[in-house]
Amino acid sequence: LALLYSTSIYISPLFFKNANTTNAFWCVYISAIPILFILHLKRHKNIFSIVWLVVIFLIGLNLNQVQVQDSEKHDWTIRKGNHLILRICSKSYTKKGSKLICRVLYKGKTRQELRRSKANIIIYADSSFYKNIRRSSEYYCHKQIHDIKSNSNPLAFDYMEFLQKKMIYGQIYLNHADKLILLKESTGLIAMISKWRYQFSTFLTESFKNETHSGILSAMTLGIKDHISQEDYNIFRNSGAVHILAVSGLHIGIIASLLIAVSRFYVTHYAISRLSLALIVIVGVWTFVLLSGAAPSSVRAGIMFSFYYSGLKNAKPVNPLNIIGICAFTMLVLNPLDLYNLGFQFSFLAMLGILLFYKTISSALYFSNRIIKLIWQLSCISVSAQIFVAPLVIYHFNQFPLYFILSGIITTPFAGLLICTGMINIGVHLFQFPWNIKQQIIILSESVLDLFTFILKGINELPSAVLSSLYLSEPSLIIILGALAMLALFVQNKKYLFLAGTLIAFILQISMHLKTKYQKNAETKLVVYDLYKNSISDVFINGHLISIDGLDSDQNQEDNCRKFRLSNFPRESDRIFINESSHGFCLENFFIILYPDEETAQSRFNQSIDLIIVNKNSTEHLKEIISKNHISMVIIDSTVKKKEEIITLLNTKEISFYLTGSQGAYILELT
Repeated sequence: LALLYSTSIYISPLFFKNANTTNAFWCVYISAIPILFILHLKRHKNIFSIVWLVVIFLIGLNLNQVQVQDSEKHDWTIRKGNHLILRICSKSYTKKGSKLICRVLYKGKTRQELRRSKANIIIYADSSFYKNIRRSSEYYCHKQIHDIKSNSNPLAFDYMEFLQKKMIYGQIYLNHADKLILLKESTGLIAMISKWRYQFSTFLTESFKNETHSGILSAMTLGIKDHISQEDYNIFRNSGAVHILAVSGLHIGIIASLLIAVSRFYVTHYAISRLSLALIVIVGVWTFVLLSGAAPSSVRAGIMFSFYYSGLKNAKPVNPLNIIGICAFTMLVLNPLDLYNLGFQFSFLAMLGILLFYKTISSALYFSNRIIKLIWQLSCISVSAQIFVAPLVIYHFNQFPLYFILSGIITTPFAGLLICTGMINIGVHLFQFPWNIKQQIIILSESVLDLFTFILKGINELPSAVLSSLYLSEPSLIIILGALAMLALFVQNKKYLFLAGTLIAFILQISMHLKTKYQKNAETKLVVYDLYKNSISDVFINGHLISIDGLDSDQNQEDNCRKFRLSNFPRESDRIFINESSHGFCLENFFIILYPDEETAQSRFNQSIDLIIVNKNSTEHLKEIISKNHISMVIIDSTVKKKEEIITLLNTKEISFYLTGSQGAYILELT
């Protein structure tokens, strides 16, 4: 059911083009209810199961689209009013200030004409807002909502699409002079836990001199990653240990183990029923889930543990695959858009890999020595968790850490130690221990964290720690995951039909890759990217890449080009960088001038210019070039802010033009 429901959510945009289709599907559901009831009464179990699966599939198709349409319906009318009443859903701290996710409850042109709304927005604010804003509270704001710009560069990460999958459709910018007026402070349990969460994070930040140390403890115990720098995050990612920064099954398992150990002590020494203690353990686990921010990965682990532990305590048969299925199904019914959350995807795929492959891999070798056996088990867990996760990591990040087994062996025991360290520090603050005891615990914690970060930096500096410049297309990702699913079925059922299906899928993927590579190597094309801080154009000629940088290079801007470059020809060593190009060149008899300078402006070319690309530094030379040469088309990139005068000139001369800022990246395919 969970797999079928997830698939239906994923493909739902292909089925729903308008609201009329959605209404038609609701009619199908209503008519299916009496059919299911009659089949159930007449004991047609097989037909009943098929109809039930079809209904679940249709519900998955429809529920996701209904939620999206409902949010969109209330969304864009919000721009008609700049008087807003907001509820703060979450807040985070960034280098540039605060970031707030808000639900717009009411909006209007004036404060007296407020109307109910359901839209979500994101607020980028001054750093002073972070401490003063309370989660789940309601605020009044007088500010205009702006559009979120889409990233039109081919295959680049689209921040607008990412936010829309979280039903966020607008943004507001606040500076230190702007105000959010508190209207209603939330006093519920969630608000109280959230308040404690940020108080504990503030205590850790103020107590530890090293921001990296406080950031690690905040991430592992409270789910707050605001104080981890990009440099430290890259070390965790490149060493294969980034998963311990996100509260998930590992963290829940450690907390549950501590609670179970304490409960066993009480059962032994005090007259307390096992059922009562089991309930206390489950409540303790969910308290930690809420305290850590209730991310999809931690919620999944909390639900799984609750079902599993309840089954054990009541002597009921427990099937981990059914438990993980009901977790996914429940979470996606409550919020279908969780399917697009990377934390949700990584958490469930890693858990599936462990459940399906761990026993088979670990049984391949047997060790009598306890330490070697423990190392082998940790290695097997790391490998089995990565089986389904690795293709997704390559698809999203175009790289893969090669020493993930080594980091898994080291970080797993360290994770338990660090979580205990973080909880002890929080407990010391909560129960107001004397200052000298606090200092001793902080010094001990600093030592543990120093050792941990030292080991991770050592792994990160090993040769070839990261396999980079990897690329997987979406069809390739689906084929590989399908092949791995059939491999899992073969491991579980020992039927060679599934093994044959796995081999066929991998052969199909290899064939697709070779065909795509051959086609890309035969192509010649020019790409002008839509970048607001930099001017970058790429020329692909028979599998080789020439990258022309018209302004100073910016790594963040380069990231918008990386995936498309890899999709065309992923050999990084064949790329040639040219800082400036002031003279024309021919590409398949197509004469092009890139970012002309003063010398180019004074030249008269013997042939007509088919295409000229200008940025903010070359617009001043465009008029002179036009007066001396025949030009067919002009590309104006996003760095040019004042375009009106240029557009007027081009219209007067009847020269066609293309604006990357409004029309997206320009791609000229010549062969």
